[in-house]
Amino acid sequence: MYLLASAALAAPLDLALLLDTDRLDGAGADALCLKGPGRNSATRAAVEIPVGRPTEALTFRWAADRPNAGGPAAQLTLTYADGRVVSFRAELGEAVGITASNEGIPVVVGMHDGTPVVATEWSVATGRPDVPVTSLRIAARSSGLCIFSLDTVPYPGTGVQRTDTSTWYPYDVAPLLDAPIPQAAPVEAPAGRHGKVELGPDGRLRFADGTPARFWGIDIYRAAALPAKEDADAFAATIAAWGFNMVRLHHIDDPGVGLVNPRRGEPGQPTLDPATLDRLDFFLARLKAHGVYFFLETATLRQLTAADGVGEPGGAPLGHKLVPMWRPEWLDAHLRWFETLWGRTNPYTGVRFADDPQVALVELTNEHSLLMFWGPGLEALPSAHLQALDARWNSWLKQRYADDAALRAAWTDAPRAGLQTGESLATGTVRRDPQSPGFFPAWPTRRIEDLYDFYASLEVAYFDALASKARALGFTVPIDPTLAYEQPEVAVLRQPYPLGDTHFEWDFASGDRLRAESALANPRSQQLLAQAVRAVEGKAMSISEVNHPFPNPYMAEGPLLWATYASLQGWDIVLWNDYVPLRTSDGSLEDVFDVRGAPVKIVQMASASSAFRTGAIPEAPGRFYLNHSPEAVRRSAGTGRAELPELLSDVAFFLSNRIRTTFDPAPRANKPGTPATGVGWWSDPGLLVLDQPTLQARVGPPLVGSPTVGAGPAAPSRQIGR
Repeated sequence: MYLLASAALAAPLDLALLLDTDRLDGAGADALCLKGPGRNSATRAAVEIPVGRPTEALTFRWAADRPNAGGPAAQLTLTYADGRVVSFRAELGEAVGITASNEGIPVVVGMHDGTPVVATEWSVATGRPDVPVTSLRIAARSSGLCIFSLDTVPYPGTGVQRTDTSTWYPYDVAPLLDAPIPQAAPVEAPAGRHGKVELGPDGRLRFADGTPARFWGIDIYRAAALPAKEDADAFAATIAAWGFNMVRLHHIDDPGVGLVNPRRGEPGQPTLDPATLDRLDFFLARLKAHGVYFFLETATLRQLTAADGVGEPGGAPLGHKLVPMWRPEWLDAHLRWFETLWGRTNPYTGVRFADDPQVALVELTNEHSLLMFWGPGLEALPSAHLQALDARWNSWLKQRYADDAALRAAWTDAPRAGLQTGESLATGTVRRDPQSPGFFPAWPTRRIEDLYDFYASLEVAYFDALASKARALGFTVPIDPTLAYEQPEVAVLRQPYPLGDTHFEWDFASGDRLRAESALANPRSQQLLAQAVRAVEGKAMSISEVNHPFPNPYMAEGPLLWATYASLQGWDIVLWNDYVPLRTSDGSLEDVFDVRGAPVKIVQMASASSAFRTGAIPEAPGRFYLNHSPEAVRRSAGTGRAELPELLSDVAFFLSNRIRTTFDPAPRANKPGTPATGVGWWSDPGLLVLDQPTLQARVGPPLVGSPTVGAGPAAPSRQIGR
């Protein structure tokens, strides 16, 4: 049935026919369907599907008409034979809980009651393969959700290499070191000795005294970023000992961490918990003393409630990233939070954060973007927030179009041209369609451009307000609004800011999806090389979440590979994701990104850091520009990632040229280069060789004979893709 649905692109699929069938098994039964009470109802329709056997994962395929939120949402409940019950919420396009994954992109398969019908597959890991699953209960508010099949499947899949580790002895990197690690370039202390960080005329970061500023850093997450005071100095010394000269304290505004006072809003209660705040200030002071700079991030998971002076606070954390862009009281609360946390003096340094040269840059938000979440992410917000957004949209349109006739004249040349039934500018009922980029082909280009311009205007105003607050507080260091992402229509909005930022994890295991690939041997398969297009001409470049997470068997490639990649491309900041100083109670990894729990990575960090920070690996001599005029970007809004030239998949090209994106009206001329001296990268068999005056290294399997390093690597690396 799922194949039939996928093939239905050529003909409409009437979901009502599927809703007439109420059994998963049996003669003539096509699907198990939930007959929900309607899109706006708070009542869920539910069905319980028997399983009755142990399994490592359950995979089910489904189709649904889009409810009011913009995509199917369901409450999934697993019941086990021993009585344990696990429940979590799943939404279209998102990972299904912590131990499950969304397998594939939703496919539009037809229409039902004027709304698209989408189909895809979810795989839910049970996490308890030896305990039979009694049933899977699915509850949804959608007016139509049909399950085509439910299967037990091997998990985590054939792509994962499973090794018997029962006879292995444990090797654990000490969380707190008592002696320095030998480094070619030890981290200089204290942080700020060269003055504040600034953007040089060449678009690179430098210190006020002219010294180049390169940072090899680490993310420290949640409560780990707020260590006990008795551990703070040793922890800071350990960070510096491994070669990290920058930290990004990430997710510290998560309500579960303790920095946000749960009693705020009550008479006499502060916004921040005093004891936790004291630990934060002390840790930052000790980091400064050991030479570690601070990547200041103003908001990640800050969740606003009535205690923060906002109305209708309900919604997932994602809503707290987006809603301040169009609800003034939410923006005011965000600005107050920024000032409350970072508009202070650190009592342990006696210096305001805005004046402290330890603060290397300010990133206003993390992964906040209306354009990036255009689709299910945005439409999943509570209706009160979407109603406020709809009102702003209609007000925006009224400033640009005289009346309904003007809109009809502008929105033409598409199946859904003009105004749709029930829409009128006069009554403020023009919908924000298309609600998802997946439905663009049905809508007029001008309507898409208008909605893009509307979202862009809200996004730009939001970041400008935060940047103005930063300057008002006295911050003079470079500011980055949020991730630049790879979409030109998003990155172009960041043009006024001097820094670009991105994230990339090689072979990040999501559910049962792990390729277990070598990045050196397969750089094309997961867009590793294409990360270079995120660097923008004239701006500094940061990659603030990079890793080769556990359990990829090629983790050891990571440190020197990224030191080489970032050096060749002339980037400024490499931040690893992440460092956790403690183990869980059962001795397992805290998370798959924990570099301390992966000795093959952490023991290389000091060497990789020295190589990157000292410039031991030369920059690629040539320049290649990927040109996007602002108007062309606007016209292609929402069409997805830019098409990249084929040569950007060739390692030899990256050895020879620094890649930069531009948004100039006129294209820039390329300046081709020859391969950087002393750097060799062979995709077969996946080998990186560095031969510099102060650095010799070989990463990957041994070769028969000695590979030629210097001008030689151009020839073998050009065989990539042939």
